[in-house]
Amino acid sequence: MNITEPTTPATPELPQTVEKNTVPNALTFFLRHQPLRMILPAIAVLLPPLNLVLLRGWRLNIVRRMGTNQPIYLPDVSELGSLIRGGVVLWAMTGLFIIPHVALLGLFGFEGVQAFLQVIDWVYQRLILGQQPVDSFGKVMFGIVQAYGFALGIHAAYQTISWPTYRVGMMRYAITGDWRKFFDLRRNAKLGVMRYRSEFLEAFFVTLGVDTLLGLATTTFASVVVGVPLIPLLIVPLLYTANGYLWGCVTQRLRVDREIE
Repeated sequence: MNITEPTTPATPELPQTVEKNTVPNALTFFLRHQPLRMILPAIAVLLPPLNLVLLRGWRLNIVRRMGTNQPIYLPDVSELGSLIRGGVVLWAMTGLFIIPHVALLGLFGFEGVQAFLQVIDWVYQRLILGQQPVDSFGKVMFGIVQAYGFALGIHAAYQTISWPTYRVGMMRYAITGDWRKFFDLRRNAKLGVMRYRSEFLEAFFVTLGVDTLLGLATTTFASVVVGVPLIPLLIVPLLYTANGYLWGCVTQRLRVDREIE
């Protein structure tokens, strides 16, 4: 299977400006870019499990269009094959990035299980057998705090590094069509974690704002019968579209600075 993005031009055009990365812009920009094209992701939602691939491909295509100065940011139905290929690549790369995380959490999670079993053993000896355990209860509880504290620390550290590193790889893949850009970890981390950390922090808060507002809208629609169908047909497509926009803004910044060619 060819996983190189076929619709990416050989020499992608540089954006002339960088869009403002704000929650209102992320939620409304599609109104200026042939909004009827939003029918495509709305239909895709109704096609499980293909929707898991199509929607991620849709978001990736928005990033590509914004980063290559396309006049219309929303993908066209003629790019369906491109959406599927892009979605497949993103799922594959997400899986690869998750493996080290799961392994680390599994390692420290095992220590947490051991610490929890020590607490059970202490209670059993003290309350059931009436014996005095070797270790004090405070020492046993400290073992639990230490084990799970390490697990949380590992999770936070890995997410802090891997999240922007993966996103830069995604943006570089969107522009170049080369999936190997995901594995240029040193450069991706340098751009995402260090050089453009303020842009990534801004994107994080915009994501948080978008998720919060759409979450409130979902709750509101779910409270009335007539609003339930709007959740998959409106909220879900808008969520992926807004996320495509906010990462498209970051991509534009990197492109204008010629960090992605």
